[in-house]
Amino acid sequence: MRAFAYDWPKIVEIILENKFMDLKAVNVRSSNTEDAARCEALIRKKMTADPNFSEKTGINEKNIKFLSGLMPSYCAEHPQDLCPTGKVLAPDGSTTSKQLEKAVRSFGDKSEIRMGTQVVDLVFENGRVIGAVIMDVKTKETKKVRARNGVIFGTGGYSHNDEMKKKYMGAKFVPYGTCSSNTNTGDLCTIAQKYNISLSGMNQAWFKQVVLPFSMRRFPGAFFLQGDSFIVVDKFGKRYACEKDFYQQRGMQMYQNPDRQVVFFVFDKRSRELYPGPIKGLGGPIPGDGVDKDCMVEGSNEEELTKGIKDLLAKVAPDFTLDSNFTSTLQAQIGRFNEYAREGKDPEFGRGDDTAQYCWHILRAKDNKFKNKTMYPIDQKNLRCILLGLSTLDTKGGPRINADGQILGRASDPVEGLYGAGNCVRSSTHFSYPASGATLSNAVLFGFKAGLHAMKPKNKL
Repeated sequence: MRAFAYDWPKIVEIILENKFMDLKAVNVRSSNTEDAARCEALIRKKMTADPNFSEKTGINEKNIKFLSGLMPSYCAEHPQDLCPTGKVLAPDGSTTSKQLEKAVRSFGDKSEIRMGTQVVDLVFENGRVIGAVIMDVKTKETKKVRARNGVIFGTGGYSHNDEMKKKYMGAKFVPYGTCSSNTNTGDLCTIAQKYNISLSGMNQAWFKQVVLPFSMRRFPGAFFLQGDSFIVVDKFGKRYACEKDFYQQRGMQMYQNPDRQVVFFVFDKRSRELYPGPIKGLGGPIPGDGVDKDCMVEGSNEEELTKGIKDLLAKVAPDFTLDSNFTSTLQAQIGRFNEYAREGKDPEFGRGDDTAQYCWHILRAKDNKFKNKTMYPIDQKNLRCILLGLSTLDTKGGPRINADGQILGRASDPVEGLYGAGNCVRSSTHFSYPASGATLSNAVLFGFKAGLHAMKPKNKL
């Protein structure tokens, strides 16, 4: 993680100077004064805590109002996040892919992109990797390709390999779907094991939640839980965390507890009408019209809602059952939440206390006159529920690498000529998700560093 944090700014400068990529700073702005006031208060709090804050960050009275209007980062409250706003960019992964392709093609006949081709083995000579065996996925024809400087893997995780998911994540937590490429089948892990290269962090992933039954028609992930009159409960009918936590946190809260194999997003007719579909261009769980028939349960009270939940649960996760006291516990839980909403304070899980959570929430509903815009009393006579399961953006375990992207053998010595970057290797982030874009930036950073290392004269064949 230190290598990532320390080297990222330097690598970005090199990439920009050589015009390999154009990093478009499309900052996500907040469109309301309430959120801006929260961000400004947080920045001023950091100013007060550190006399040298302005010198370190460049934030002062001239620009604080502008910066307060930008979205806060996921870890804005953390003491080490000196610039808590302005680092969140509009999501556009396709732009990154196109720019990377353009960069590769800029080398002319020195580079070649082969589609429909899978790396199935390595070629060694005197203990050094000197090439790879590739296979045409249609014809199954294989060829050996020699590498002048090294073989750098960027083949993704194993989210589309069911056998690996069961082995490393456990049968109870085989993720429901993924938004990773269909080719992410753990190829490097398979090859590494053949040569006794140890794997690490194989139970780690970039997590999110999805609506069950999983369907790409709805959205490949519930990245943010929109709405204010809702709670999320476990099989016992209890809230277990702040519903406004970010997607990696919510995924980990499920992954670490077998009683949360499936969790229940309980809301009401009001939130159904106010907040259907994606939020901020990303996935939200409340389905839009036309994609809700197979996933949403309705009930005029908790007992009726529970019956519908059991029926749907029997279809999507038949081995997972509700606690016998689910109905009464849920009823009491909603009652407590409604009190919190009216008071504007969640003493159990602090919903709305965190600046980032508060600002990433949707705009304040016009009828929500309560202090905390993330909460509104749930109408217990017009209940709705959808089931949420665990899902991945992709897994992030595999062979270990050093700061130069070199893959390490069992004795922790580099395997000469072999490199890896991105989700195909053990991530430096462990189970965390430090910021939006941490997925791609990890791959870009270590992929670039691997290329630089492979090009050094002493590493050439």
